[in-house]
Amino acid sequence: MRVTSVVALSAGIAASAGTSAQDWSTVPFSTHAEYQAVNPDGSPAYTGGFPLRLRGVLLNSPGTVFDNTPNFVPVNWPATAFQFGARQQVYFQATDPGDSGGTAMFLAQSLGNHPVNQDDLFSYTDQEWLDELARVNFDDATGHEFQAGDLVEVRARIGLHFSGKFNVNEAHNNDPSADFEVVLIQAGAGLPSPTSIEVSDIKDASDADIFDPTRTSGGELYQSTRVVLRGVTVVDPAEWTAESTTAAVTDGTRTLPLLLGTDASITPASAPAGTFDVVGIMDQEASVRPVGGNDGYRLVVTSADNVWTRFCGDQNGDGAVTPADFNAWILNFNSNNPIADVNQDGDVTPADFNAWILAFNQGANGQRCPG
Repeated sequence: MRVTSVVALSAGIAASAGTSAQDWSTVPFSTHAEYQAVNPDGSPAYTGGFPLRLRGVLLNSPGTVFDNTPNFVPVNWPATAFQFGARQQVYFQATDPGDSGGTAMFLAQSLGNHPVNQDDLFSYTDQEWLDELARVNFDDATGHEFQAGDLVEVRARIGLHFSGKFNVNEAHNNDPSADFEVVLIQAGAGLPSPTSIEVSDIKDASDADIFDPTRTSGGELYQSTRVVLRGVTVVDPAEWTAESTTAAVTDGTRTLPLLLGTDASITPASAPAGTFDVVGIMDQEASVRPVGGNDGYRLVVTSADNVWTRFCGDQNGDGAVTPADFNAWILNFNSNNPIADVNQDGDVTPADFNAWILAFNQGANGQRCPG
């Protein structure tokens, strides 16, 4: 049983009467593109209101972006302002035809430390927090524990815009009337192939964020979607630590901040040397808070395995792209080895041979792949 409390919700948006009162069959699906639309100043252009239904594929498993281990922080205002303790952020990407982009779902435990609350009544105790995680991290009908790659429906009673993106959240309110729900559509549907980008797609030549309110270029185009950032190096290996918000990569001219996830194997000793590609989720934490913002794009990297250093053409793993990799590709293809998936579409098919030819011709200038 969670503490029931009442808080004024911003922007005149009211939550529904309760978790059991909403008839979701009467709520039409909205698109991520509609929900994430922005004005020229970065403020939200969404006018659809709540309740809201969205569909998409989970891009990360719970607990991989922020540490969601119970961590109650009692209110000691103002010293504990914004100290939310345990947090959870899970992104899901559009899959419906005609839709684009994605959305983040955010939860925090010690909501009493938000300036609009300033009272422990608004926070979850450690046990209440565990109960809340059980509610949103497991499908109610099947008991399935949600993982990256699951196709889901998200039912939101409320959400808030924060620093450039419209989140699904509880609007800093632990009352059940603000709960959102996650419903399984298909377990293990599969992650979307990452969109290949470079730092120059996010930053201009002066190293400033590219902001496009039409969301057809720059960080807005890729926000809350899975991407692979090509041809970068680590700025400072000492910052390559789990849960770091100060790590960054560069293409030699431009830099892009990272948010590194909770994977304990992300350490300074594991920081990649030289040039690499890295898979992550494009995010925004703009300098304008809480509403608005046209900067602050960053890449969320949840696993050390998302760092790719092997050239796609290197099929025998010797660190070089040579004619010997032709026979190695054939062996990998015949054994359905994922390394043979040179075009990175998620399947080992004859189309990967042409992709290998291209990778071979590019040699040390080619793209990198996992493995």
